[in-house]
This record gives sequence, structure tokens and C-alpha cells, in this order.
Amino acid sequence: IRDYAILTDSGCDLTKEMVEEMDIGVAPMGLTLLDKAYRHYHDFRELSKEKFYSLIRSGNIGTTSGVNMQDVIDLMREKLQKGMDILYLSFSSGMSCSYQNACLAAEEMREEFPDANIQVLDTKAGSVGLGMLAYLAAKKKAAGERLEQVVEYVMQQKDHICHYFMV
Repeated sequence: IRDYAILTDSGCDLTKEMVEEMDIGVAPMGLTLLDKAYRHYHDFRELSKEKFYSLIRSGNIGTTSGVNMQDVIDLMREKLQKGMDILYLSFSSGMSCSYQNACLAAEEMREEFPDANIQVLDTKAGSVGLGMLAYLAAKKKAAGERLEQVVEYVMQQKDHICHYFMV
């Protein structure tokens, strides 16, 4: 049985500490603010929380975008080269192109790594709802559950997590 990695996108709103604790890979989503494009990483390496909120409080309006397909490919390839399978939990397809881009990335990676099991799930969630699914999936993995079991668990749980957030 192959080991597997749990990946998601930065729309999960998990803290840097939670991501590190649970060994969750995070692909950055896009943010444009003051005509400058940023990748929103979970550790805020390109734009600090303080600067972001300062700009927003000053009346600036930002726009967001889904994960970049190449960022997902790079994240997946890193794990696949280590002989791991992939479980990618995506931000809701109803709110973002992240799921579609992750599916395209997975399709490309399946050609390069034909023996790998690469699962991309549309969680139908965003923000902390997505983060909760990723965190719970990582807990299941840490408890020794196989990839197929965690996929089944997420599919059962995704319609039962209530979460509210503001854009």
C-alpha cells in the first residue's frame, strides 16, 4: 500500500501551524490588489495579513482567482516523485475554477505517473469548511486509514459541514 499526501488550496484558511502539524500540502490561490498579483500562501509569504487588511481598510478592493494549474502540478509532482499517491481537496467548484484547474493538473500528472492514484474531490466548501475537511482527512490518514477510506469519508462528510463566511 502506497503512502499518500493530502493537498488542498489556500482557500482552506488553515493556519501555518495546522498545515505543518497535519502535513497538508497547500496550493496558493490568486489575489490581485492595487494592480499587483499575489499568490495567497497559507503562511502569507507574499503579502502579510497586516498589509492586506491595512490596504482593505484604506478602501482598496481586491479580486481573487482560483489555483493556478502549474502550482498544483508542482505540488503534486513533488509528492508523486516520492512515490506517494494524492488526495486533493478542492475549493468549491461553485465559487472558483480551482476544482477544474486541479482536475486538469491531475490529468497531466496521471500521464507522467501512470501508476499513481490521484483523487481530486470537489468539496463544495470554502474557507474554514474546506479547512475542516482537509484537517479531518489528515486526522484519518494519521490514524492509518487508506486513501480510499479517506475519500469515502470526505464524500460522506462534505454535505454535512455547515460553515458561514463573508467575502
